[in-house]
Formats: sequence, C-alpha cells, structure tokens
Amino acid sequence: MKMKSVLLAMFCASTGGFVHAQSADVAASSAAITIGLADPGQRWIANEEDNIAGICDLSKVSRPARVDYDALMEATPQMREIRRRDLDPNSPEGKALRKGARILVTKKCDAVRRSGGYCSVWKAITSSDGRAVPDLTDRVLDLIEG
Repeated sequence: MKMKSVLLAMFCASTGGFVHAQSADVAASSAAITIGLADPGQRWIANEEDNIAGICDLSKVSRPARVDYDALMEATPQMREIRRRDLDPNSPEGKALRKGARILVTKKCDAVRRSGGYCSVWKAITSSDGRAVPDLTDRVLDLIEG
C-alpha cells in the first residue's frame, strides 16, 4: 500500500492538490484520503462570453488555459478567404465564412484542451492570486495551419 500512497502524493503534487489522511498511517489500506485543491479559495476572473471550450462556470474551473482568439480567427482558411476575395464580413457569405471560422477555432481549441488536460479555454482569464494561465495559441495555430 505504501506505493499507492507515494503515487497519490506525486499525483497531488503535480496537479496542485493536497493529500489528507484521517489515519496517521497513510500507507494503511483503511486510511480515508481526501484530495482537494491546494487553495480551495482559488478564484478565476473572466467573462462567461470569453469561454471558448470546456467548463464555463467559473466556480468549477480548476485548470484553465487561454488563447489569442483574434490571431486564431485570422489564421483560419475562412478568414483568409474573406480577405482574399475582399468580401464584406457582414454580407451573407461573409457571415457564413466567419461562422465556419468560429466553429473551426472552437473545435481546435477543444482538441488541444482535451489533449493537454485543461478544464477550459478562454479568450481572457486571470487568477485572483496572479497565477499564470497557460497560453495555448501556438498549439491551436499548429492544428489550424496543419
């Protein structure tokens, strides 16, 4: 059982959590273990409309990431087509292409979110304690351009 305790402690350390055992002997099989956030008071600051993929309820956000949404949109084939053909973005065809670009960006952000183990991707999000939020823009750009 000692190996399970070590693995659990390593998992919690790598995810910013803590381990609490009700028994003094953590290695004992009967020990009740609680895993939680290292800072249960962690607060995320964002507008819900800035959510691109994943959890949008800020009270449930645990491991968010952010992207430069405008850069991702501009990199899509749909937006390049609008520029290439000098289309009015508010024309019916321009609106359809912009919608396609938004769908593509959302799908690619969600794919990177899932593969990286992030709970959500945002246009803008900050932590109340100033913790850095990972920027996934380059990874998403690679999927869009690839």
